[in-house]
Amino acid sequence: MLFTALLLFFVIINGAFTWELALAGALVCALADVIACKVLGWNREKSKKALRLAPSALLYICLLMKEMIKSGVRLIGIILSPGAREMKSVQTSFDSGLKSDFALTVLSNGISLLPGIYTLGADGGKLTVCAAGDGFLDAAAVLAEKIRKIEEKEEARA
Repeated sequence: MLFTALLLFFVIINGAFTWELALAGALVCALADVIACKVLGWNREKSKKALRLAPSALLYICLLMKEMIKSGVRLIGIILSPGAREMKSVQTSFDSGLKSDFALTVLSNGISLLPGIYTLGADGGKLTVCAAGDGFLDAAAVLAEKIRKIEEKEEARA
């Protein structure tokens, strides 16, 4: 399954299909598949899980982009307003409610991609963030809720 996905990606990236490219792509993708299986411990179950999570991951990425735009516009408004020279940053900790380290890492990185807010640290399921104002913390809560729903949906399947 991983081999097929890699080969499809290889053909799409090349933008053309010739037998030479197909053979070279097959060799490179087979090598990548072997390395993923032997070194990284990739297997058929992980491939199935990745395919199951793909639609949710795509929706999360769209939500992240939307929140990035909203935070960027909010930050531009603060920067360009005449009385904004005195910005009060907010540092807070909140319990994300996430159970897995992977989900916590995805949330932490997603928050750090947002303009005006970044993650200072993570301890267990608790994140410490610093924001340019209270309005920026809403985006972190929206992202945390989306990842929590994805995690709960995946747990229900298991």
